[in-house]
Amino acid sequence: MYEMKTCPSCGAQMFADMDVCYECLNGYCEEGERVPEEAYEEVAVPTSKDDGAWCLRISTSVLDVTVGIPKTGIVIGRGSSCDVVLHAQAVSRKHVSIEPIGSVLVVRDLGATNRATVNGRVIDEEATLRKGDVLEVCGTSFGVGRTNRLEHKGSGGSSK
Repeated sequence: MYEMKTCPSCGAQMFADMDVCYECLNGYCEEGERVPEEAYEEVAVPTSKDDGAWCLRISTSVLDVTVGIPKTGIVIGRGSSCDVVLHAQAVSRKHVSIEPIGSVLVVRDLGATNRATVNGRVIDEEATLRKGDVLEVCGTSFGVGRTNRLEHKGSGGSSK
């Protein structure tokens, strides 16, 4: 079993090697630090008026984060070169990749020791993700969805 610790800010349980609490984002940035403009680069362009860009949503009682899936896909893992970095020893350096193919997303296991699941079913080599599915990687859940419009600051997108 992995060594655990308690977040000093919200009391959530987290792996001992984690520097950031995913419940409250304690430790994510220094006071007054801002998100760099590069973080708002354009994600996948909707294919029609009814289709939005693919996205993954991490939602907890104190956190609601949406990560856009670009046409080239993303990699989730512990390594700093990943598009979505999870700071837990249970997560492989490169755990899974997600790529839009036609009207679905395809998630591929990248040789992880601790297998990811889709709706509670273990991913053997690859699985199809559809809107409403839940991908879980070592305790972090990602809701699969579509955005109706792109909301970012980078290239003139609208904001709420």
